[in-house]
Amino acid sequence: MVKTIFILLTGIISLSFASIFIKLCGDVPAIMIAACRLGVAFVVLFVIFKFKGYSLKKVPKKDLLFSLLGGLFLAFHFMAWITSLKYTSVASSVVLVTTNPIFVGLFSYFLFKEKQEIELVTGIILCLLGSIMIVTGDSGIHELILYNKKAIAGDILALIGAIMASGYLIIGSKVREKLEVLPYVTIVYGSSAIFLLVISLVMKIPFTGYRPASYLYIVLLALIPQLIGHTSIN
Repeated sequence: MVKTIFILLTGIISLSFASIFIKLCGDVPAIMIAACRLGVAFVVLFVIFKFKGYSLKKVPKKDLLFSLLGGLFLAFHFMAWITSLKYTSVASSVVLVTTNPIFVGLFSYFLFKEKQEIELVTGIILCLLGSIMIVTGDSGIHELILYNKKAIAGDILALIGAIMASGYLIIGSKVREKLEVLPYVTIVYGSSAIFLLVISLVMKIPFTGYRPASYLYIVLLALIPQLIGHTSIN
């Protein structure tokens, strides 16, 4: 139990740096940030994956397919959330994207018929009320007609990011019952990175020409929030 709490706290603290690093590399397009973040994380993991003697051939086909699906959800999560930081405040974006427990609870109930405890239901209601307060705060409580469209768009993207993250977490919770964490995250991060890189190429987003500091922050983003943060949660 102590080990679990330690890993969870490490993951939460590491994830907390994500929005800061993203804001610091503001000259880089959101999709490119996401692609590089996952790409760097995948390269590091793949080296460890091979060093420890793992092989994708040993991964059951069903688990492989679900892991690839988890990677797709993760890609859409980052596309939506990182883009949201370009439009709304860090506080609004982070609070809204971390409402994913709401959607995890709802999806788990309707898809898997998992019974939800009263504490979780209470938490969901409080999260919903908090989200409404944030959105009305961005729109201006006395400006519901002439609202800040840019901030609202960012809030909506953050919520979409939360929904996508929920799909990623639910798939992970099922696959991880059978598959070890290293093969799982290697497949998920790798497939997600490839998907985002393809989108970057299709949209003709440049890979170079950004501030040197931005590349440093992207590497830190990959090492701390992604490798330590996301992997700890998984």
